[in-house]
Amino acid sequence: MRSSAPTRPARYLVVMAIALSACGATSTDGQPPSSPTDARSTASVPADRPSVAPPSPTLDPLAARTIATIDLGGGPDFPTEAFGSIWVNAIDGPIMNDGTTPALHRIDPATNAVIASIPLPGRLCSGVGASPEAVWACGPDGLVRIDPATNEVAGTVGFRAALVSSRIQYGAGSVWSFATSTVGPDQVVRIDPATNEVIATIDLGRVAGTMAFGFDALWVSGPADDVLLRIDPTTNSVEEWATGIEGAGSVAVGADAIWVSLVFEHGAQGHADDVSLVSVDPSTGEVLHELIIGGVLGDEGDIAATPDGVWVRAPEPWLIRIDHTTGEIVDRIDTRSGPGAVAVAFGSLWVTTERGEVLRLEP
Repeated sequence: MRSSAPTRPARYLVVMAIALSACGATSTDGQPPSSPTDARSTASVPADRPSVAPPSPTLDPLAARTIATIDLGGGPDFPTEAFGSIWVNAIDGPIMNDGTTPALHRIDPATNAVIASIPLPGRLCSGVGASPEAVWACGPDGLVRIDPATNEVAGTVGFRAALVSSRIQYGAGSVWSFATSTVGPDQVVRIDPATNEVIATIDLGRVAGTMAFGFDALWVSGPADDVLLRIDPTTNSVEEWATGIEGAGSVAVGADAIWVSLVFEHGAQGHADDVSLVSVDPSTGEVLHELIIGGVLGDEGDIAATPDGVWVRAPEPWLIRIDHTTGEIVDRIDTRSGPGAVAVAFGSLWVTTERGEVLRLEP
């Protein structure tokens, strides 16, 4: 055990339920098929203003920064940059009764149009990731491998999938995903993408939240035990790296820290003055920053950490940007609310909403 975050009174029972409607690699020469007929893209451009006077304050900062809106339905989640595209899974159509079927959608950033939709076998494990050779999505029976050159399923990796919502990771030459010995994600499977075989099953000894790879390790949150775990890819050993992180949930690797949300509880509201996000030193486990953002991510939010800042997507506040060096909030969009995910790619923010949209925003 390396370091402990300041002890705080527990206010929430961590519930390991999965939100039903929320939550780089090199490009290839493959030519994708044409766009499906039920997807559409619309651009939103602010009207010109007269130059004789300063512009009036923008009433809706979200609309002013929206470049395009892509309607997918099906509870879109986990926008992921890979092979010159944005990949988004949308698997909740049947339970939302919106007429869509579970699929992984490929969006062309040059046109903001869906250029391929790959059917997925269903839901249970929800997640998307990419390795240098393929795009990966998880389902009820393990992982599905998608060939970006053909936009077709090229293989499957079978294991006991967990009831979980987390991005699939790539690092140290392997693909990493959650598995289970019961129902919840209490194991990590390590997959060789060259053979599509599980080469290690790592018992965590607890139920996990989410995972992220960086700083030569896999980082896994343990909400019920208020802990951030480090898995060494050279030995597959698990170590408690930072403790006292109340309800440790969403994990993202930043330029110089690991960012972890608190109170990983479905539908959590939180208190406006509660710490709901921390940054952790990957070398020592020391908590570097404790942030009060005015709400919590629960298990319906997401973090995108970049060298230029950390974007946090939460039910409320809807979207904020944090200066990773000072830990201060420097940008905020709170004209909407509701669950969703966020990614930074192609000079833009890609944000999913509970309305079935993927919004492309100016950063």
